[in-house]
Amino acid sequence: KAIVMLTCARDGRILKPTKPMRAIDKMFTRAAFGSGGPANGSVWTTHTRIGNLQWHHIFSVDIPGFDFYPEDLLDLPENASFSTGPSWVGYDHNMTSPPQPFDSSHPVKLPSCGKWDFGLYHVAPVFPNGWLLMGEMAKLVPVAKQRIRSVAE
Repeated sequence: KAIVMLTCARDGRILKPTKPMRAIDKMFTRAAFGSGGPANGSVWTTHTRIGNLQWHHIFSVDIPGFDFYPEDLLDLPENASFSTGPSWVGYDHNMTSPPQPFDSSHPVKLPSCGKWDFGLYHVAPVFPNGWLLMGEMAKLVPVAKQRIRSVAE
């Protein structure tokens, strides 16, 4: 029961992202040209969109380590800006360290992992007042439209 509850609300509603999870483009670049992505394994991403805001979810399995940059995200909103500044943060789902800036100079560092100790990371927008919504960290998709209907900045 505990594992099932990582994916749904108490009433049984499945907490899911807006889009299905997909392999990042660099996975295909690596397969086609032999460079440009993690040496092996998989890195996948998806997002949850609520209003004009997006939270991104990154899944890694069986990789030797990989620096995940903003250009690795899929389906970015048109107004997304990843210039330096406190606009976005990246964090490990298990919260082994505090959220870190996420921009073109500060990637999410995906550490080496195997098939059974996979990695799950999230990228959240930082609101103008400096706050961020990380969601319900006890869930695999901590920010889901099934739980949070709207967000005002």
